[in-house]
Amino acid sequence: MPRGFLLHSRPFRESSCIATFLTDTDGRLDVIVRAARAGSKRRASVPLPFLPYELSWAGRAELKHLQYCEPAGQLFHLVAQPLFCGFYLNELLWRLLPAHMPEPVLLDAYANALHQLATGEEMEPVLRRFELTLLAELGYGLELACGHDGSALQADTLYRYVPQQGLVSTASAMEGAALCGSGEEFLAIAARDFGNPAVCRLAKALLRTVLAQHLGNKPLRSRELFAR
Repeated sequence: MPRGFLLHSRPFRESSCIATFLTDTDGRLDVIVRAARAGSKRRASVPLPFLPYELSWAGRAELKHLQYCEPAGQLFHLVAQPLFCGFYLNELLWRLLPAHMPEPVLLDAYANALHQLATGEEMEPVLRRFELTLLAELGYGLELACGHDGSALQADTLYRYVPQQGLVSTASAMEGAALCGSGEEFLAIAARDFGNPAVCRLAKALLRTVLAQHLGNKPLRSRELFAR
């Protein structure tokens, strides 16, 4: 049976809602959950975020009807900053995932990220690793082991990430300093090794820039939570 996590829900008609799930078999999936809102005489269970489900649905239209939705594991308890991180992951997936494309790798990566956040692992590396996986699975993976011309990175050489080009060697970090780093730092990002704070800072700036290219002009609302 398909597995999934709730990413987003919104009211639909008088007493139902439209729920968006990340599923292993159909990627992003929108389904109608009937009688799922308060006030309905026949209220169904409202799906919860951060809880794995087994699911089934029916319908030939783009918008399906949810038929079965039962927990398939334990709820990942996220509070404070880890909760904000969970909302951020949900919004990224909701905004970027195509509909009806199998996503078993992303589902497992997402569940692993939730587990790490719930068990107190350092948040920034968790987010960066998931962002790299997301981009790779969407076909937007970054080539960080070589320069824009295909040459191998030199650990002690300074590089700058240029959108649509890649890594370009540079003599100075004056221009685009946030996207400049040593070859060693970019290789660490490629290896998903975020033990160095400088690598974490570079990865955050780099991935924010790359994700912005695909998210468009509409800002992520979940980022506002971190500023409160």
